[in-house]
Amino acid sequence: MAAIVRSLLPVVIGPHIVWQLGAGLWIMAFLIFLIHCLPILVCRRVDGRRG
Repeated sequence: MAAIVRSLLPVVIGPHIVWQLGAGLWIMAFLIFLIHCLPILVCRRVDGRRG
């Protein structure tokens, strides 16, 4: 969504607003990724090995 917003909307509205909107969408996508993957990255391994 952020890529589409940043590539198509500057024609319609100001580029500064579009940049801020794209940055906000990117941050939201990264937060969704962290919420999904953080438990996997922080918990212990299922097989009990180190690493």
